[in-house]
Amino acid sequence: MEQQQYVDQEDDNGLLLFPPHLSDSLSNLRIHDCEKLILALVTEHEEETGRHGLQALRSLQSLEIIRCSKFLSAYKSSSSFGFPPFLEDLYIGDHGIFEMLSRTVLFIQGGDSTWEDMWPLLTQDQLDLTVLAESNFFCRFGGLQEEQLLLLKRSLKVWKLCTYDILGFLVKPICNLLFSSLTTLYFVADEVVEHFIEEQEEALQLLTSLQYLQFYSCEKLQCLPTQLRRLTNLKKLKIWYCPSIPSLPKDGLPSSLEQLKVSDCKKLQCLPAELHTLTNLEILKIRDCPSIRSLPKGGLPSSLEQLKVSDCKKLQCLPAELHTLTNLKKLEIKNCPSIGSGLLKDDLPSSLEELEIIYWKKLQCLPAELHTLTNLKKLNIEDCPLIRSLSKGRLPSSLEKLKVINCKKLWCLPAELHTLTNLKKLKICDCPSIRSLPKAVQQANGNHPKYHTRIFLVTKGIVLDLYIHLAL
Repeated sequence: MEQQQYVDQEDDNGLLLFPPHLSDSLSNLRIHDCEKLILALVTEHEEETGRHGLQALRSLQSLEIIRCSKFLSAYKSSSSFGFPPFLEDLYIGDHGIFEMLSRTVLFIQGGDSTWEDMWPLLTQDQLDLTVLAESNFFCRFGGLQEEQLLLLKRSLKVWKLCTYDILGFLVKPICNLLFSSLTTLYFVADEVVEHFIEEQEEALQLLTSLQYLQFYSCEKLQCLPTQLRRLTNLKKLKIWYCPSIPSLPKDGLPSSLEQLKVSDCKKLQCLPAELHTLTNLEILKIRDCPSIRSLPKGGLPSSLEQLKVSDCKKLQCLPAELHTLTNLKKLEIKNCPSIGSGLLKDDLPSSLEELEIIYWKKLQCLPAELHTLTNLKKLNIEDCPLIRSLSKGRLPSSLEKLKVINCKKLWCLPAELHTLTNLKKLKICDCPSIRSLPKAVQQANGNHPKYHTRIFLVTKGIVLDLYIHLAL
């Protein structure tokens, strides 16, 4: 249980002391704004006074050290480890905590912290480390001795790294140290880099264990590394708010890629034409890319399981070969106002389990063949002002959830609603043109054993709001 109290006892030498009874009870410790505080090396002091240092806090799980610039200065050349053995979360910073992570964490933010300052932490096997490094952190790396480099290479356990400093990080000595441990890399808010030079490309290729790579808020970045395809273990690539990037690498993306997410890239005009060759790609999400007019002409890979496209103002069409995506389970189209009205007339893949259409202002009807989607469980139609009916044919009997919201011209629900034996939830909101309900739904307002009406508001014969839960 967290101790809600301050520990402020000192001995004659100004040493911060912890009462012995905290050893097995203190789980969270925060120390802020103690500029002269130094974590002392292990001495005989605990034995003489009966008091205990940090290592003796056996129950401590979370330690936060903020704006204590000298805290680790005594450990620069020491191989000892001054922290409790079961510590899970460690934050060391100058400007506060931005994120709580679920794994064991080392959080370095601001100040003059260097690899040398972090020496006692980086060489321990008790912690998996996440390092948030600002500018000037990596450039001081050159001061380490050769034997220190060798020791770091053997014992470094940085599995996830977030940095504002692309130029400082992408150098061969650092990437060579991290090649076997680093699986997740975030480039965040870099305000300098526009292109990647050859030396940086080569350094990035050393990170052979990398599985997740993200570029976030790199406003001047005009292109991604051209040799991304050489990262043969990369599974997830996310590009988020990089407004100057017009295209993704022409040489292609790694064939190992399983997820590709692109968001808020204002100048991005197209995706790679070879996207269909990524035979492991399962998730493709494109959001708020207003310059994209179409998805790759070469089509999408048949391995795709989720396709989400939203807020792409100029997108005029989706691939005509959607029905060939035999593994597609989820399709979401949201706020793409330039897409025509007849896009979904071709067959959708029978593998589809979820279909969501939100603010498709030209859509007038769903395909008559919708009932052939025998795996469809969720159908969500929102803000489609021209749609008049859900389907000229029947709805699939597999349907479990049906939601229709703010479709002003929708005038009726399917008469065969009672045949949907798997339907569990039905929600109809803000559809003022509906003037009658199927008999099965009308029965739901009574004592029908399988239906329960949550909201059923009828004014002058017009259904304004209807939310029905169909329990098993």
